[in-house]
Amino acid sequence: MKRGGKLLLLLAGPKITPSTTAEKVRNWAEQDGRYILSEKYIENGYRYENGVIIDTIKEEVIEYHEKQRAFSLEDMRSQLQAIGFTDIRCLQDLDGVPATASSFGVFIACKGA
Repeated sequence: MKRGGKLLLLLAGPKITPSTTAEKVRNWAEQDGRYILSEKYIENGYRYENGVIIDTIKEEVIEYHEKQRAFSLEDMRSQLQAIGFTDIRCLQDLDGVPATASSFGVFIACKGA
């Protein structure tokens, strides 16, 4: 990116906030003959989701495993600074509400002029 260039970054994935715990959350649900079992947790900066879908109509079992990098507000600031951005605005949303450690997701960063 050229000096003076701006980056607009919207986080879509999991976030680490002060209320985030390492505790595993297990859940299950039933919908239209399907049983969905899931387990979600955050560990070492990653959000894991493991699940099983049991479809009694199609008589099939589907397993899935997801791993996504999760960031805190300070993680994002540090990452942006490490790659050379100097002026970093952190917001909750596109309406311009300032970010907090519990609510963030929009970053406007500028390379030094």
